[in-house]
Amino acid sequence: MEIKKRILTGLCIVLTSGIWAQMEPSLDHLCEISCLEGMHKEPEVMGLQRSLVPHVYDLKHQELYLEVDPAIQFIKGRVTSTFVVTGLNVDSIVFDLRNNMIVDSVKIIGLSASFAPITGHAFKIVPSSTLVQGNTYTSIVYYHGIPFNSVFFEDHGSLDVPVAWTLSEPYGAKSWWPCKQSLSDKIDSVDIIVRTPDAYRTASNGLLQSENISGGFNTCHWKHRHKIPAYLISFAITNYVDFSQYVLYTPTDSIEILNYVYPEDLASDMVSSAQIQNIMPFFNQTFGVYAFADEKYGHAITNIGGGMEHTTMSTMGSFGFELMAHELAHQWFGDLVTCGRWEDIWLNEGFATYCAGLTYENVTPTTFWPVWKANNRSFIMTQPDGSVKVDDTTSVSRIFSSRLSYSKGAYVLHMLRWIMGDAPFFLGVNNYLYDPQLNHGYALTSHLQSHLETAHGSSLTYFFDDWFIGQGFPIYQINMDYSTIGDGSVTFTLNQTQTDASVSFFELPVPIKIYGAGQDTTVVLNNVIDGEQFTVFPGFWVDSIQFDPELWIVAQMSSLTIGLEEEHILNANIYPNPAEEFLHINLNSGVENIRASLYDLSGRNLYTSILPDGKQFSIPIATLSSGTYILELHSDQGVLRKKFVKE
Repeated sequence: MEIKKRILTGLCIVLTSGIWAQMEPSLDHLCEISCLEGMHKEPEVMGLQRSLVPHVYDLKHQELYLEVDPAIQFIKGRVTSTFVVTGLNVDSIVFDLRNNMIVDSVKIIGLSASFAPITGHAFKIVPSSTLVQGNTYTSIVYYHGIPFNSVFFEDHGSLDVPVAWTLSEPYGAKSWWPCKQSLSDKIDSVDIIVRTPDAYRTASNGLLQSENISGGFNTCHWKHRHKIPAYLISFAITNYVDFSQYVLYTPTDSIEILNYVYPEDLASDMVSSAQIQNIMPFFNQTFGVYAFADEKYGHAITNIGGGMEHTTMSTMGSFGFELMAHELAHQWFGDLVTCGRWEDIWLNEGFATYCAGLTYENVTPTTFWPVWKANNRSFIMTQPDGSVKVDDTTSVSRIFSSRLSYSKGAYVLHMLRWIMGDAPFFLGVNNYLYDPQLNHGYALTSHLQSHLETAHGSSLTYFFDDWFIGQGFPIYQINMDYSTIGDGSVTFTLNQTQTDASVSFFELPVPIKIYGAGQDTTVVLNNVIDGEQFTVFPGFWVDSIQFDPELWIVAQMSSLTIGLEEEHILNANIYPNPAEEFLHINLNSGVENIRASLYDLSGRNLYTSILPDGKQFSIPIATLSSGTYILELHSDQGVLRKKFVKE
């Protein structure tokens, strides 16, 4: 498939040879992220990862003040939370916090308060009087402890310099700070203040307000003034050096790209990170200007195996092209609009994966874009089952299945684009992003479906039932019959089996490219029932076909059967059948200008030659594998096709 220029043009891409060298499409970073998440899941508390906070208050602001030394696995801090009470007769406020962190004391400003643990995964603050619905309150929690699973203490470089960094998705925020770990209430704004030994610097969300070195310590204060879920709040600490790049989004306005990197890698990272200056303009044009342009976008290098899309400051293991595109895309799909349930994680990961593919399509439509499609499509079909909808949200490795949430989620979007067409698809996606009820909020798959259906003008329920909820993919058995009445038509019969019983039939437009007489054309067979027949008039005699040449659908063709004419002008005796080394042809009369071709049953051409004039010929077949083949003879008097068996 070639890119639709009317939608995705307008970018002048200038890439150095060093940048091009990092553009090879790969599934590695998707698998690395999945493996990383799976390694740090909490099997002893399965079923308890969800937030235990009742929906009786709305968080407006949180300030995290943390004392962290990356050389020591320990955190001490306080979290100040401002919230509006939404429930009636609220006599306690609950925060998620695992019991590896110890609460020292609590306050609700203006009221005395006590606290008590809940199940080892939360605690409640009990004020001296009932909180009034509609009123605003501020609580302060002082705590300390040894974080695990979500804060990583490691080192980098030949000098083994300590580095500490967080990764809280999906259930890990409560392992290092008192929070509301839910997918229902984004925090309106946050301040992250981190005090470290003065050898270190802290990267975090939002804009850097101050960086003060005093008394042997460095205190970095970051401020983020957009809504954010708890799992996207982060810090990364080491002896960082930083540099900035800029991306224009109007003739006079630019977005700062702030990079915090290891000193030993500064020179190479300044080169490889420059790719973002080509990726971000494409996303700005396709999905609207970056929502956090008034702050920054940035990268903090750590030892993470892949990346994590922390709002305005992605945590990165490298500056690989596809990884950078994936994490940047999350700023729209995952950060601006966040999945409202972990079973809908594909709204984050499927979109980010597909956007990385779209970046290849925009930059290298004839090279890396086909490779990206082939890699992801093949990966999906390595197993016959699995739904995009997460069927076990207690399993972190299932949530972040690279095959299902990432690759299949991306291909669901690709197939929707195929069914809808470019203009309606991208219109529906943008309407989803900028729906006032979803923008800076949470979304479900049903919200995306509704916006796509409105843009498409018809229901897509059948598709979401098959591809979001259902499992597996279709396998086609295709029969191609040539017309016997001389009108030049070809009839295709499509039969379908499914790799999983959860779907009775996949309704899809099936693209088939047909070849013959030095010509080709692509036909789209809108297959809605099993055994459906389609008659096409290509305008030439069909020699062979190619199933889904542009890789639009997740499907396989298991067999192609070619129906042959029994009556024809050209007559010949073909022997022996079966044959071993030679196939002999004896024409009933002398015929000139004969072209002989051999095909396998998939339609692939194996041999073509112009035969000398005369009545008897021999074609060598010793190198063919055992099986059934088709001999085709073209001449001025007609066409003859015969099946034969190679022993």
